[in-house]
Amino acid sequence: MVKKIIPFLLIISFAAYADISFVDMKLSTQNRLLFSMSMNMPGYGEYETLFLTDLDTQEIRQLTFFPESVLLLEGTGRIQLQNRFGVFRVDPGLKTITSLDLFSSFVRNKVIQRGKLNPIQTSPDGRYLLYIKNTAGGVGKLILCETETSKETIVSEKIELDFDNPIALWSPDSRYFVYADKNTIYYYALDQMEEKRVFTEHLRKIGKGRLQNVVWYDRKTLIYVTGELIYSIQNREFFSLPFYKEIFQIGKVIGKIPFEFDPNFDRFWISPDGKKILLSKGGRNVFLYHIRTEDYTSVGNVTSLPYLYLPQNTQVWKVVWSSRDKLVILVRRIEKGKITSTLFRLSIPEKPIVSYFEQTNDTDIADIVLSPDEQTIALLKPDKIELRTFDAWKIRDSIPHPEPRNCIWKSDDELVIAGPWYTEVYDMLQRKSTRIAISQVKAYGFSIDEKSILSKGKENIYLIGPDETMWKQISSYDIEQPRIESGSYRVYFSSSTHGAFKNMIMVRNIEKDTFGTVPLIDDDSGPAYDEFPEKDEPVDFDYFNHGSRLRRREVSLVFNVIDSIQGLTAILHTLSEYGLTCTFFINGEAIRRFPGAVKEIAEAEHEVGSLFYAYFNMTDSKYRLDRDFIKTGLAINEDDYFKATGSDFALFWHAPHYFVNSDIIAVSKEMGYTYVGKDIDTMDWVTDGETNVTRGIYFTASELIEKIIGEKKPGSIIPIQAGIPGGKREDYLFQKLDVLINSLLNSGYDIVPVSVLIKHAK
Repeated sequence: MVKKIIPFLLIISFAAYADISFVDMKLSTQNRLLFSMSMNMPGYGEYETLFLTDLDTQEIRQLTFFPESVLLLEGTGRIQLQNRFGVFRVDPGLKTITSLDLFSSFVRNKVIQRGKLNPIQTSPDGRYLLYIKNTAGGVGKLILCETETSKETIVSEKIELDFDNPIALWSPDSRYFVYADKNTIYYYALDQMEEKRVFTEHLRKIGKGRLQNVVWYDRKTLIYVTGELIYSIQNREFFSLPFYKEIFQIGKVIGKIPFEFDPNFDRFWISPDGKKILLSKGGRNVFLYHIRTEDYTSVGNVTSLPYLYLPQNTQVWKVVWSSRDKLVILVRRIEKGKITSTLFRLSIPEKPIVSYFEQTNDTDIADIVLSPDEQTIALLKPDKIELRTFDAWKIRDSIPHPEPRNCIWKSDDELVIAGPWYTEVYDMLQRKSTRIAISQVKAYGFSIDEKSILSKGKENIYLIGPDETMWKQISSYDIEQPRIESGSYRVYFSSSTHGAFKNMIMVRNIEKDTFGTVPLIDDDSGPAYDEFPEKDEPVDFDYFNHGSRLRRREVSLVFNVIDSIQGLTAILHTLSEYGLTCTFFINGEAIRRFPGAVKEIAEAEHEVGSLFYAYFNMTDSKYRLDRDFIKTGLAINEDDYFKATGSDFALFWHAPHYFVNSDIIAVSKEMGYTYVGKDIDTMDWVTDGETNVTRGIYFTASELIEKIIGEKKPGSIIPIQAGIPGGKREDYLFQKLDVLINSLLNSGYDIVPVSVLIKHAK
């Protein structure tokens, strides 16, 4: 009988990000098995999910639902939870929770997502969902799905995946959305889809740019910023695009900004009255401008603009702007490898007088969410939701909740609050909480009669019945003594030979006629990981450019910090989210220009090697480098790094541009250094100059990821620039670092520092 379990339960797709562990199991006399699985979530860490399976009937139920992502489907009143085990919906009456068949689910489709989740975006009316399907190397199909019928429509055959930005921007009336791919913005009209007259994609082009270039102002108007101009585009103009796009620019110029807008690093927000723009230049210089088309001569009184200058380790994360011209900015910064946050407020006066951004005393804010009536703002703090009046900033209420991760206003007086222990709906008027899902539990077992399941949460005890989907709070925890054997089966843990699992639950049939032992999850049901080569390649430990090709499926990401650090904050944020320690190589110019940034790398406990004191081609024949010059260049860089950080380099280095010869390596070896090369050229240093494009060596960030995934091998060293190369690119690889990491994880790779790669190659 046990063998029947295999095809039903377990054809699961796994990767190697923080291996899956089975952490506990309880077997009943009725052959029902409770088991929990531990997995890792970027930005949070490990959490456990509880399942119940019947070894006789082959049925499986998921009992806890960690809220990695939460949506409110406004048109239906349903609450949607998403995690790596699937997508789940709570009915409007808060009575049942069910799995959405359309998306991969452990229970039905036997798939577990790894790394960051592919985002799902709902239309404002809740009728449609947008998501990216079949992603490979950071790209996939953009799919529009009607929630009631599950009918899917392909919007775009190939679109770039982005975890940090929305898939698309819906118009407030849910009739249009705009999306971007390869630095081009497109529209999509549901009216055209329903009438089966959708234009081909190139005829739906709005202009150059990405979603950072656009925002919906109201249900009919799209604001588009390009260069130094601000355009207003009416949605009815979309339909004229195929006929007039070669003749004139779509939209009307309504204003200007004093800088050229760069969607790689800049962001903007439009005031509710459409008369002002908040511009974040480079992610940290924040300006407020009144939108005007005329800027050649001064008109009226000249006033100082509100301006906010933030440290370079800081990013503007979210802006909330009310119709009464009051706004709050949530900023995040990284310090010693940890992400912290703070808030700034601004009240814009009606008269043209000077106003200032004011920093509040609030810290460690995960998110800020404004109520629909704009009267109350919810602040997600480490142990509660704090409700403040938006205008006066007075505390209105405080809702205890351990580590809230998501908060959504269900109405002006109701909030959905989701955290690592439970998800609840809080009624502000009645000051009453209704728990709708348990995220994870600390202990569990069968009731004495074995009909129900009991669990201990962080604070309370719960019970769920045989045919129920919702837990009920109870007062006592009386469970049947845990067992690993019933009349038919015995279960036990064993070490796993499958790369995705740290251990395995084994099921042994002990009935006389059906003896046999099988794993709860078939070792052959894993993903199509990259195959190991047939034989290893020699490893040179003096010039180390790759690790073992056979011993482990692992790679090293190395980050080169030369004379630019525009991408460093984003890189450190991403590595912190994934809990990764990586190797950085730092040039002397970076230490001299950015000692604070270099210190942050060291304090985040990453491995740091030398990129020499000066940055030039050390093999160029016009330079005569003697032994003393090489030793002095390495020694000076060591001393400067120690002065900046109080730490010493790891004894790794590589030459500028990776140009080196045997004499240079021999001299550095005398100083105890290991030379670290590379076996993949990521080509992220290539700019979009006409010659490079013509020669076919320029690739977008998503194309670079596809190239890397295609070329990687076990032991590969993958270099990434932490700054902007000389010249210009449409986008940068460091902006898609999380997409690259996800792609590597889904190919079965661990990401380790160079020192670990060397250790495992010996």
